[in-house]
Amino acid sequence: MIVDTSGRPIRSASASGSGMLTHAFEAAKSSGYRGFFWFPTLDPAEQMPEWTREQIAKKANWCYNHIGAVRAVIDGLALDEVDTGLWPKPWTTSRAFNAAVKSLWTQQCGFHKSFDSAGENNFYSAQYMIRREIRLRGELFAQKLRPGDGALCPQLHFIPSWQCRNADTRLDQSQWTEGRMNNSRGRAMKWRFVDNKDRGRFSDSSSDDVIHFHDPFLVGQQRGLSTLAPVVRKLFSIDDIERAETSGVLLRTRLAYAIERKDSGSSEGPQILPGTGEVEEVVQDDGSKIFMQKIVASDGSEVDVADLTNGKTIKVIESQKSSESGGWIKTLLYDVALTTGYPPEYVFDHAGMTQGTLVRLVQAKVQRVVNTVRDFQLIMQLLEEWWPFWLWQNIKSGNLDNVQGGIPDNWWSYVVIRPKDITVDPKSEGRLYDERLATGKMPMGLYVGMIYGEDDEEMEDQIIREAYRRRARNAEIAAELNATPLPITDIFRPPTGSTMPINAEPPPAPAQ
Repeated sequence: MIVDTSGRPIRSASASGSGMLTHAFEAAKSSGYRGFFWFPTLDPAEQMPEWTREQIAKKANWCYNHIGAVRAVIDGLALDEVDTGLWPKPWTTSRAFNAAVKSLWTQQCGFHKSFDSAGENNFYSAQYMIRREIRLRGELFAQKLRPGDGALCPQLHFIPSWQCRNADTRLDQSQWTEGRMNNSRGRAMKWRFVDNKDRGRFSDSSSDDVIHFHDPFLVGQQRGLSTLAPVVRKLFSIDDIERAETSGVLLRTRLAYAIERKDSGSSEGPQILPGTGEVEEVVQDDGSKIFMQKIVASDGSEVDVADLTNGKTIKVIESQKSSESGGWIKTLLYDVALTTGYPPEYVFDHAGMTQGTLVRLVQAKVQRVVNTVRDFQLIMQLLEEWWPFWLWQNIKSGNLDNVQGGIPDNWWSYVVIRPKDITVDPKSEGRLYDERLATGKMPMGLYVGMIYGEDDEEMEDQIIREAYRRRARNAEIAAELNATPLPITDIFRPPTGSTMPINAEPPPAPAQ
């Protein structure tokens, strides 16, 4: 496609009246059935120029707002991919440093008004927002803000994809393509963001300060595209079918009735029906007259009854519901599921999976897709970008200067704690995790993070403190009653079949 110096498309002389031919996606066209075959260039940048991506985004946005199944796919799959969110656990050689970083992370990234410059999302809910934007519009941007840029701590400033584009300016933009300046090897060096729709105001940011969220690209691809691009035109057919079916139902419940006079020589007016509140004389095009009676029903609704001229009758035709519409809508929705990478049975037809083997096969496929999204998108583009930036800004600001032992050499080291895997048998899966933990085949940190979403060291500390608190409280109550403290097993009964001694006592409290 040919663009002017501002990045806007120039209509080609070879373009037909229905729109430009230089686009590779049917979703960007406004015409009907294809009357030609055209194979575009293999360069992804030329296949999806700004005009094409914008048209697809508008159509996808309309479908998201008007078709419930589309919203269920976008929101539902984003929830499955994020769950309660990935979170980083400090993993350095200094226990004191790890504890201080975890506390600081909770204060700054766990609180939405500290993490997000707009004050809408914390680190975990932002992951859900990112996945929704990528599914719906193909991409999302975020600027990394340092302390002092309007906040006391590092923040992320999220920017919708439509703001990344060339500006309407007299400045030379020959090195810019759709808001992106690359080096000779295709790496983004700068990003340009406009502040308004007419592109009159803009600002440039170094790529070191910008995160470009998107699903894995094709080689040479530079901008993201909605997941719905291959099927968004078909989705309008769902809306058409649903409107037609709704109209059919309304027609079947709103039938018209007429009074036919059989005596052609009678000059009398129409017979007044019970409940008539108004009679109106209507002159037809041929000069004949008919009378319209307005009847108010008991529920308050109004019905018009026509008194037809002699020799005329009315035939009532009921709308018949098509038996093919439901199956065709299901076929279109299956296409939507296929574009997401998930099995259609999982997205739209859980009840149709009746065989245990099939259910587990679909579950394994879904978990593989979820893991891929987390590793290739959320971890690579969010955690690996944000964690070292956020932590280094706090080190530079002196927020960790008083940590015992100082800043360790591997200050950046962390591990990712993930939500637990999707399961169809929570009881068996729970026993499996317990067995792996008991036999040393699974780290405690991973187990606690998956099952409880907590830090294992903090949970262990809490359990130990709780045990000592119970022992101390047992002694306090015994002193109030002038009695002997109860055995711990009298307060907390051991599980059935436990080999714990009946009179087992808790360990002695540490010396004061």
